[in-house]
Amino acid sequence: RPAWLLRDPPFDLPSNAQLLATSAIGVSLMISPHPSSPPLEMAAFGIRVVTNRFANKDLASFSPHIHSADQFSPEVIAGGIAREVAAWEERQMQHTSLMAVGHAFLAEGGFGEVAGQIAALQ
Repeated sequence: RPAWLLRDPPFDLPSNAQLLATSAIGVSLMISPHPSSPPLEMAAFGIRVVTNRFANKDLASFSPHIHSADQFSPEVIAGGIAREVAAWEERQMQHTSLMAVGHAFLAEGGFGEVAGQIAALQ
């Protein structure tokens, strides 16, 4: 079954890692062009993420696990969720692959490398 990620600080890292490891679909919406880490973390764990574009930020180019909706409306977001659920059922409820080890989000070098990739999405 899909797990919808709803997270309110504070949270502990082991619980968060368990949630990410056992989830298939996540929703993380942007209300400013400065994305937070949840959609990136979810994508790294192989979770299919539904988000939205905002101004010049489109996280879909950061990872193939991220789907950016063209518009920010309940109908469009619900459609994105429905597509991910259908794709998940089509995969016979199997997770997608983890993000490639060489991806900047998982590479050593800290957040600076990730921030550089996100900044390049403009």
